[in-house]
Amino acid sequence: MPNLRQITHDGRTLCLKEWSQITKVPTATIASRLKAGWSVADALTTPVDRRFSRRGGRRAKDAGPRPCPELKKHPTSGLAFCTWYANRKYNFRYFGKWGTPDADRRYRRFVLEWATGTVGASLVAHGAVVADVVKLWLEHCVRTYTKFGKPTSEVHCNRSAMRHMADLYGDVPAAGFNTPMLRAVREAMIDEGWVRKTVNDNIARVVRAFGWAAGEQLVPQAVQQGLMLLEPLAAGRREDIAEGEKVEPAPEEHIAAVLEGDRLHPTPGRRAVLVAMIRVQLYAGMRPGELCSLRPVDLDRSQVPWRYEVTEYNKMLHKDVTRVVFFGPRARAELSPLLAVCGDEENVFRFPPWRKGASWTPVSVVSYRGRIAGACEIAGVPVWTPNQLRHNRATEVMDTYESDQATAAVLGNTPEVARQVYAHRAGESVARRIAEELG
Repeated sequence: MPNLRQITHDGRTLCLKEWSQITKVPTATIASRLKAGWSVADALTTPVDRRFSRRGGRRAKDAGPRPCPELKKHPTSGLAFCTWYANRKYNFRYFGKWGTPDADRRYRRFVLEWATGTVGASLVAHGAVVADVVKLWLEHCVRTYTKFGKPTSEVHCNRSAMRHMADLYGDVPAAGFNTPMLRAVREAMIDEGWVRKTVNDNIARVVRAFGWAAGEQLVPQAVQQGLMLLEPLAAGRREDIAEGEKVEPAPEEHIAAVLEGDRLHPTPGRRAVLVAMIRVQLYAGMRPGELCSLRPVDLDRSQVPWRYEVTEYNKMLHKDVTRVVFFGPRARAELSPLLAVCGDEENVFRFPPWRKGASWTPVSVVSYRGRIAGACEIAGVPVWTPNQLRHNRATEVMDTYESDQATAAVLGNTPEVARQVYAHRAGESVARRIAEELG
């Protein structure tokens, strides 16, 4: 591979950054291309497919699925038809004589195929390139990864995962995309500075995209089967790959420092709401979104402990897993004063009016996190986040009951996730007890 510090092309020798400024190709893309075996000329002169590149570090907006073309009557032939623009040309589909049951049936079939992305895939099935697969896959993600009408974070994750592949191999026939090419895409992700887990997760998304493409007959099934042969990156094998930092429980003394005095908010009424949120999260192990979305109508107080069935912020909803939170006596004591002044359809955690005539303001996840961060800075302690309180609860349950199942039941996760992600030093409480009793 050429020396990245001094690259010679067209009679000039310049550094990578200088070539990037001249060619308008990002430095990371040039480096990835050269590492993948591209010639210097191709790496510097091949334009970047801007459809899949980042814009100023911001996430691209997802406009949602494209509406199905309207059924129209052809002015001269009298046939039922529709037209739409895609792949740099106008496309037409005819359904038979206007107004006949057969034409209506064919159009209904077309509408269903359009909704599932089959129509778009069929337009590029023969001669599809990698950029076509990426484009159609991202459209599929917008249709699929939604919850209550809003795109989930998986849409943005897939957009990020596809970017390097589109930059490097967008013009390569999709049927010819293979494991060595996927390995080069992975190296581009590593060069970007992504941690090992992020790289593995994004490579898995690429493989999943080609699995979907195989189902849509864009590529042979053997393409996905070959990509699955690339082994995930293992921990400790390469020094140039960073490991992600494990989220730890918030230290008790740092939580106490935030709760002390008026650090959370100068107004007593609003400060009381934030204090209650922190304590309820500690007692129930809720996600910040679950906490902020709590309403009295969602709360079953007919018996103790109180039962809260999460709907909109249930992260496991797509797996048909019900998320239920129970509130014990300490959590109920924090919630009761807030419930007394809250309507059934209103958010429990909301700021009281700051002046006469103003309205109550629901506390958002962003506002909640920001208030805690500000209080940490005032207290002079490292900033901790609301999500860490969930780890506090997981560790407490694991140490008390010594059970993955018990911890998972509280958190609404699988025992494997509860043990590996949330519980701090999972299993050590059992090992300590055994060592003390038998060692």
